[in-house]
Amino acid sequence: MHPIFSRCAALCACTLLAACAISAPRYQATDSNVALLKAAAGARAGVGAFTASPALGRPRIDLHAIDMKAPEGDYAAYLKAALTADLSAAGLFDAAAPAQVSATLLRNEISAVRMQTHSGAVEARFVVTRGGQPVYDKLKRASLSWETHVVGGMDTVTARGQYPKLVAALLAELYGDPDFVQALQR
Repeated sequence: MHPIFSRCAALCACTLLAACAISAPRYQATDSNVALLKAAAGARAGVGAFTASPALGRPRIDLHAIDMKAPEGDYAAYLKAALTADLSAAGLFDAAAPAQVSATLLRNEISAVRMQTHSGAVEARFVVTRGGQPVYDKLKRASLSWETHVVGGMDTVTARGQYPKLVAALLAELYGDPDFVQALQR
């Protein structure tokens, strides 16, 4: 194909993508997170309310001119589904468990402007309650950066694929916290 036609086709594809919203990839439980949870030895937990801070604004992430939305409707629900997936994969999910984990999503962003290094950051306040009383309340943060050597719409695809990894990193921070494990085991 002639180089000018290739460029025109790429430009058309990017223009079409810019008019749409894409969904973030669904979260899949990671082996490392499941191992961290299993190390909590029998600490079963349920999942309570997950909300997003009003300061987050729109429930989408902007990737260039493309909005990335959560398949669950919003990113607080995405985080809840991710925690539930990890607990379930570890055999520790119990909706009726005395320990209930809830969270407020405070930061949720990906910077995928046209440069070689892209990044993402997510932050949430996690609370574990027992009998309605908080036994754990901490802020957890995670960030990732990745190199990209593609341009146009393809760097958006790369950034999109990093989102589940970013959430997995946030949850690893939570699962690796001895205070969190102790709150589940009380």
